[in-house]
Amino acid sequence: MKVLVVGTDLTSNGGIASVVKTFYKESKNHCVEYKLLKTTGYKHGSKLNNLIVFIKAIVIFLCSVKSIDAVHLQGSSHGSFYRKSIFLILCKILGKPVIWNFHASRFEEFFLTKLGLRKELVRFLLNKADFVIVLSAKLKAELSNYYTLDNVIVLRNPVDPVSYSRDKLIRSTAYLKVIFLGFFIKNKGILDLIEAAKVLANDNIEFSFAGAGELQHVIDEASNNTRLNVINLGWLDSEDKYKAISDSDVLILPSYREGMPIVILEAMSIGVPVIATNIAAIPELIDDNKNGLLYEPGDLDGLVNCICRMKDADLRQKFSNLSSKKVENYYPDAVFKDLKKIYKEIVH
Repeated sequence: MKVLVVGTDLTSNGGIASVVKTFYKESKNHCVEYKLLKTTGYKHGSKLNNLIVFIKAIVIFLCSVKSIDAVHLQGSSHGSFYRKSIFLILCKILGKPVIWNFHASRFEEFFLTKLGLRKELVRFLLNKADFVIVLSAKLKAELSNYYTLDNVIVLRNPVDPVSYSRDKLIRSTAYLKVIFLGFFIKNKGILDLIEAAKVLANDNIEFSFAGAGELQHVIDEASNNTRLNVINLGWLDSEDKYKAISDSDVLILPSYREGMPIVILEAMSIGVPVIATNIAAIPELIDDNKNGLLYEPGDLDGLVNCICRMKDADLRQKFSNLSSKKVENYYPDAVFKDLKKIYKEIVH
């Protein structure tokens, strides 16, 4: 079976790219041949460059789609939605089965606020897909009800198993190391985490930030402040990222918007406990007080309280053990088996 994945390729960065790369590797074990088609330069390209990449993608699509059995659109919201809709319409014109996979961190903001003609346009486009894939049962219910759809299904994001020793999780609580990984942007909640670092400046807690983005200067200023225990690790590639997570006691994701964060799955796979906000598909990964801690976005007191609770090594070990077991259902083999069933259903 040949599947054209539209949206990203092996050179791309970000959460969607991570999912596609994992599926790409796993596809070979399931007799599925993937062809990847990048449609944008993501956050690293100019508007002109992104336009050129998009036009080239349409040309490549038209030249290669004839030999393809199915098309898998990978996207999010806003501009991504409308870019992928062009490929959706082309699939319908050319008679190719197509599924539309959404990873939108701004899912509710985009999809659940449309009214009038805009709502009808979105409904029309979503109905054209053989299946619309979302990341959680909650998002499925919201999308199906709002647009009266019957083609919405759930498929979880995959994560590669990562093997690191978890002995460090039961060490003395005298010094706690927490880490944030992701883009340095406001919606990721890094300003809240900096405020938490200020509140806990005298509590023997080290705050590491790994990533890049428009708020880079904020992380730089905090790391240069000798009164704060903040470290800027910069952007990390896969192996360095896994090591940084493994070297930490807790992963913190204080986001205001998310889909199903790959970094949480990566921490669960390594066995590092997670503190995160109670949004999107995160509660399907982290069951509050069972395998991690959740709090409401923007609640600084809640964030600080969660960090302080993680000083308890026994609690961290409990969270680690339960997360390591739960994440097995998100390993590539298990997820791709479900994805292949979807492919088979739409390819006649």
